[in-house]
Amino acid sequence: MKKFFVFTLGLVCWLSIGNVQAQYVFKVLASSGNNTTNSTQKLGINTTLSDKDIITVAQGGYVGLTSIEGGTVQIRKAGTYKVSELKTELAKQPRTATGKLGAYIISEATKGDNNIYANKNQNMRTTGSVERATPVPGKEMVFDLLIPEDPTKKVWQFYDETLHLSWLSDGKPHTYLVELKSFIGDKIATFETTDTNYVVDLRKLNYKDEDLGTSTFNVAISAKDDEAVSSQVVELEPLPEGEHQKITKKLADANFEKLSHIEKALLFVELNLPIDALRHYELAIAEESDNELYQLAYEDFLYTVVLGNK
Repeated sequence: MKKFFVFTLGLVCWLSIGNVQAQYVFKVLASSGNNTTNSTQKLGINTTLSDKDIITVAQGGYVGLTSIEGGTVQIRKAGTYKVSELKTELAKQPRTATGKLGAYIISEATKGDNNIYANKNQNMRTTGSVERATPVPGKEMVFDLLIPEDPTKKVWQFYDETLHLSWLSDGKPHTYLVELKSFIGDKIATFETTDTNYVVDLRKLNYKDEDLGTSTFNVAISAKDDEAVSSQVVELEPLPEGEHQKITKKLADANFEKLSHIEKALLFVELNLPIDALRHYELAIAEESDNELYQLAYEDFLYTVVLGNK
């Protein structure tokens, strides 16, 4: 009886593991247009797709998928597609130099004629800088820190204390000042850069106010060569210790260190930590600058998650 129980328990565990592994075969990296799965659920960033799913790509739409086994699928042609067939076709594609699955592309137009995000890119600056948060007092807001705008969140939290900041500019060359101030307005640090991103190592800064019991601080971007312009002011804080430990465990459970940067980005989106997700989207693009899907995924993330367009 004992042997039968052990065998049964082992079989149940094996089936459970197999079921977990079979939960999905693709994740959605990017989706433009009224695309759906199984005719009802809207395809959005991080939507998971199983073998049994069917996706519908709208006229003029675009869907970018990443496989759990590596490799990507790009669909630029309107129609209905079985996920099982996409998986099969992806497996037939030439592998990369490192032996990974390559890319399977379904398209009815050339790359130059099918700029999926043209309208989004044209409107991104307006959507971001005109309707978003409060600028530095007395300055015109022409830069836009890429921090999500959510009226239910006064302060955005982040996981990694090597804080990655990015912003939209006005298209002119500037020497930017990245200014950090305490919760009560005291200067913490100022950094200079000519890029539109900067990594702040908070571990080297004394930004926590022990007297007030807060780790919240303000960040704004201004121009050294033009005192009249700035970004909005945003309030940030690291995750509280208890929440940080929970996220650390979730990352360990996901085998975080072995994930690609695009997989790390999707995981942070899932954990509702978009500031950390942004960093890994940009690192993914830096590593594979010729990967069009990563660029489209990044733009979709900016447009839907950061700038709040659905």
